[in-house]
Amino acid sequence: MTKVFKICDEEALMSDLLKDTFSLIKQTKGIEAVKKLIEIYDILALNADILKKFKESSLTFDEVWMDKTTLVYLNRLRCELFVFNGKDFESLAWFNQYNKLFARFINLVLLRLKNGYEDQ
Repeated sequence: MTKVFKICDEEALMSDLLKDTFSLIKQTKGIEAVKKLIEIYDILALNADILKKFKESSLTFDEVWMDKTTLVYLNRLRCELFVFNGKDFESLAWFNQYNKLFARFINLVLLRLKNGYEDQ
């Protein structure tokens, strides 16, 4: 029997990203940045709820995961925060760390979608 080992757990990464997004909202001075972070949080929270709901069903992780359009939109929001709203964060170093985690999450899920369910 062949065992498959996960290098990274996308659900755990998304959970960390949700917590960090909420923390970042509390540390943000500009309303435009807060709006974008709330939108990011809402999208991630909705997807986390969907994954929890279908976790015990016969559906696989790939079948209920985010679509590419949502990921592209999340990435756009992330980039806009980085480019236009960097000055609105109390700790730029902490925001940069969040930005790296977010980019890693998006790239990981896009790679999973590319090699997973959608292309079969």
